[in-house]
Amino acid sequence: MVTRKNGRPPMWTSQKYYTYGSAAIQEEEAPVPSRPRKPVAKPKKSAEGKNIVLRRVAFFACLVLSLVFVNVALSELYFVRAQALVKLKNLEAQALDENETLKIDVERLRSPERITSIAEKKLGMQTARSNIYVRE
Repeated sequence: MVTRKNGRPPMWTSQKYYTYGSAAIQEEEAPVPSRPRKPVAKPKKSAEGKNIVLRRVAFFACLVLSLVFVNVALSELYFVRAQALVKLKNLEAQALDENETLKIDVERLRSPERITSIAEKKLGMQTARSNIYVRE
């Protein structure tokens, strides 16, 4: 064991304290530990390593499959909504066309020539030949 001569820090068993030629400091060798070391059991890499690798591969495969499934579901939702949007745009175009034809019909039915012709033919009315004003 290393003593603390001259205030030196304790050394590790595999380290030596070098004095670089100073004779004032005495070097002491650290004794080898007397107790025997227990043999460390090496883990079985073949079975456990393959098991961990298989678990990781299975996890990433499940992750990829779930991402593909989500992608397919979202693309189907996008496709359905795109079809609904196309149908709504077609319906809007039809409604705008019908609105234009109805406006044209209103203007045609509102014309004074049409009103006078209906008044003369169906109601038997005639236009006044002279303007008569009545005062009361």
